[in-house]
Amino acid sequence: MFGGKVPAEERFAAADWSTLATGAPVLVDCAAAFDCRIADIVNVGTHDVLFCRVVALQRSGCTDNLIYFGRAYHAIGVINPAEAGPKSALGRS
Repeated sequence: MFGGKVPAEERFAAADWSTLATGAPVLVDCAAAFDCRIADIVNVGTHDVLFCRVVALQRSGCTDNLIYFGRAYHAIGVINPAEAGPKSALGRS
């Protein structure tokens, strides 16, 4: 929704939203949200790198998550840290 030409009103109407400390919009049922204030901006080549201070966190019980890594989407779930061992959620050391 946010990557296309859908008007902003329609984008935000497609889901339930709340706000955290900064007032920035946060998806109500997202797996995790970091609410930050920008501390510094560094220009690196064609990009700006933002260094931020986390001022609030939100975590849900959602366990059906995707991550984009290595040019593909991968399903990841919540793992019990006691059973995780040295491998990450992506199954790599």
